[in-house]
Amino acid sequence: MDVIVFYVLVPVPNNQSNINWLVSGEKIKNLVIDKMEKDLLPNLRENIIEDFYLTPDYFEKDLNTKFGSGFSIQPKFTQSAYFRFHNKSEIYDGLYFVGAGTHPGAGVPGVLSSAKVLDKIL
Repeated sequence: MDVIVFYVLVPVPNNQSNINWLVSGEKIKNLVIDKMEKDLLPNLRENIIEDFYLTPDYFEKDLNTKFGSGFSIQPKFTQSAYFRFHNKSEIYDGLYFVGAGTHPGAGVPGVLSSAKVLDKIL
């Protein structure tokens, strides 16, 4: 039997939205499966062996991210790349930042790149 493993990343509002994720998490999961089944993977639901999903509650409670934000600040143009928080504090000497919320951005490549930038600064 062939087993295929994949994930779907669905951007959702953080916990400032006051969404009850205990109710909405399952609804959104089913909406995504329905959409994928209709447009991309016929019979998807009947072939799922195991599934799980993460909500902003997980990010806030287990990972201690502010408001359950999975990828730091809001991903919009004015908070992207150069516009993100810079790696060196513009207020305090000797204070530096690294991670998803800093330049150049979220995701493993962005976080590693921010660490490399900080390494060069120091």
